Amino acid sequence: MKKILIFGTFLILKILVVNAQTKPIIEYQLGTAIDEAVQNSLSSKLAQSVKESKHIQYNLFKSGLGPELDLTGNPINFSRDYFGVIQPDGTLVFQPRTQNYSNFNLNLSQQIGLTGGAVSISSAINRFDDFNLNQKQYSGIPVALQVNQPLFAFNGYTWNKKIELLKRNESDQQYIRDIENISLETANLYFNVLEAQADFDLAMKNQENQNIIFDIEKKRIALGTTNKEKILQIELQLLNLKQEILRASMSIKSSIFDLKSYVGIKDTLALRLTLPETLPQYHITTEEAIVKVKNNRAEFIGYIRRKLEAERDLDEAKRQRYAVNVNAGFGLNTIGTNLVSVYHSPTSSQNLVVGITIPILDWGRNKYKVSSAKANLKILAYTIDQEEILITKEVTNLLESINVTRDGIAIAKQADEIAQERYDLAILQFRFGKVTVTDLNIAFSERDNAKRAYIVALKNYWISYFTLRSLTLYDGK
Repeated sequence: MKKILIFGTFLILKILVVNAQTKPIIEYQLGTAIDEAVQNSLSSKLAQSVKESKHIQYNLFKSGLGPELDLTGNPINFSRDYFGVIQPDGTLVFQPRTQNYSNFNLNLSQQIGLTGGAVSISSAINRFDDFNLNQKQYSGIPVALQVNQPLFAFNGYTWNKKIELLKRNESDQQYIRDIENISLETANLYFNVLEAQADFDLAMKNQENQNIIFDIEKKRIALGTTNKEKILQIELQLLNLKQEILRASMSIKSSIFDLKSYVGIKDTLALRLTLPETLPQYHITTEEAIVKVKNNRAEFIGYIRRKLEAERDLDEAKRQRYAVNVNAGFGLNTIGTNLVSVYHSPTSSQNLVVGITIPILDWGRNKYKVSSAKANLKILAYTIDQEEILITKEVTNLLESINVTRDGIAIAKQADEIAQERYDLAILQFRFGKVTVTDLNIAFSERDNAKRAYIVALKNYWISYFTLRSLTLYDGK
């Protein structure tokens, strides 16, 4: 059974090696992965689409502030029927009727942002045809001016003009952070591959050395300088290493698939990731980082926007109690038997409407609306202060972590070099019988742990670096 397991494991490893050799291996760097993710990833395309959508919404709002020219009308309103005509003697006689009524209206309107009112200039023409009597008439309004102005009312324009601009700026900064988050996620996936890659390399190297040790021990068996227990210990170690190689192979495939899927790589080239040991320098103090956060982060623009929205709601609640609306108009109108006569010597027309709404009894409803808006504004202020404190704390802790991690990388690298040197020395000493198999396995384990610790230290630094960039939206340059 043991021989079958060893043969099966060897066969799987052989297939994996052959498959790997048939594909060209591409050296792949972290910077390349990040650049491709920013250009091609679905996350990048989604962030760009969200940003474009916010800009379209802002442009839509701005377009609503400009003048609007509309042409409306009914060119055909034809009817043919009978209608009753009461005669002088009181009887009713039905007469045929064939008519058409058409009209057109051209209207130019413009909101008055500062006052919350609206002004419009319009021109209208109407034509009536009676086909039974062979008659036609025109009526029209060559020009009419209409003004609608609320008094003491809530003016949403003045508030929304500021709020919509902040929304657009907020989306711009959020887009920058989304891109930084793409770099962060790419780095995390990249190091997942590196960790699996390191596990595979270590297992393969250990297997190679264990085979050498196994050959040495078999020769010692013949010389009688060792025993069967040590041989079995080495065989068990070889089986464990084969299992580790299988797990590492599957982990590499899975992690590379995740990286390729996220970055947007669609080819089937085999990638060999390089370890990013050249660290980016990020010279910034805690005070400077906090300033960058407040100046760059979308959340801080959002704080201003949310305060304005709460203040807008309070202003609206206060002004809803009384409503006065003035609607005034001046125009020229006339009638005639042809189109030219409509525009010849028209007479003037005016209209003035003043509407008021004054609640007599609302059981304190408006008072509670105002109180609720004030309470919401106060809660929002406290919430924003708390969020600012949390972000400031996060940035401070992250900067301290980066400094500690940078120092730890040098220590981890030195430990890795020492562990490797001790590992090589232990193998050499084993050849001369100066160390036992157990001591040798301890050196293997320490070498492996030191190598993994060095990669983890690099990963922690790069992840902290991109996290800080995401928090401050500052690349340190």
